[in-house]
Amino acid sequence: MSPTPYLELEGVAAHIGERRVFHNLSLRLNLAEHTVVLGPNGAGKSALVKLISREIYPVVQQDSSLRLFGDRTVNLWQLRQRIGLVSSDLERLYNPKVCANDVVLSGCFGSVGIGRSQTPSPAMQQRVAELMDQLGLLELAQER
Repeated sequence: MSPTPYLELEGVAAHIGERRVFHNLSLRLNLAEHTVVLGPNGAGKSALVKLISREIYPVVQQDSSLRLFGDRTVNLWQLRQRIGLVSSDLERLYNPKVCANDVVLSGCFGSVGIGRSQTPSPAMQQRVAELMDQLGLLELAQER
């Protein structure tokens, strides 16, 4: 049985602003495998995460392709619910008055914060409590 890819890049180019961060990038990352991306500052580690999370988009070229979970097109809300991402970029987007529990809980919706139309289920709240407990963060749940 061959591994199932969640990311397939073939000949991808991408830019952040005017700066080209990838040219002819090919990469395959599989489900249930651990991957570490190492490199010096400016090597493209954060840009790769932004490409996967669709914060930046590949340049459309004739022989290039990008598939996430087998699809060439991606619903961003569904993608954000499948990928757990923590970064200092996200931290700046949160209201400083939001408690830690709600920050973690917002990950269930793939959003920054919990919107009025988003109602966390008891199962979501239980899972967040379990995760925070596993990470030794439960006592910080109500801290800003």
